[in-house]
Amino acid sequence: GPEPRFERAREAINSIRQLRADYSLPPGDRIHAHLDTSSSVNAKGDISVFAGESEFIARLTRCDIDSASANASEAGATILLSTGSKIIVPLAGVIDLDKEGRKTKTELEKLQTKTTALEGRLSNPGFTDRAPANVVAAERPPLPEWPSRREQLTQKVISLYGS
Repeated sequence: GPEPRFERAREAINSIRQLRADYSLPPGDRIHAHLDTSSSVNAKGDISVFAGESEFIARLTRCDIDSASANASEAGATILLSTGSKIIVPLAGVIDLDKEGRKTKTELEKLQTKTTALEGRLSNPGFTDRAPANVVAAERPPLPEWPSRREQLTQKVISLYGS
């Protein structure tokens, strides 16, 4: 039925918008991407969705997706869809790869430092006993998100540097 089609288009749109935000791509800039269905559980379905919805997706994301397989050596961001298909967005010439890489590494190091400091404070009974409960509570929430943010950033560094 139409649901999975719509879901898949929506998933692609949200992911591309997120990617544009992550890399601070100007809203007016058109970008291009490749659809890689080689590891999809439903390659035919994915191809048909992206063929059928390409104008809709392009209008909402300013990203044109073609189904040509990407050149593997190209530095790019990879969006993994729930079906296993990937949208590969080559970034060379779109962003300053070095600058973006440095920025990402810096953010990763800051996050690492913050995590270590926070874990130190939270594991220190002196802090958790003395500090008012609301302060401890305020300190706790970020941790669960941080590993996934760290994972995201690590993946970003890998996709930027290709290693």
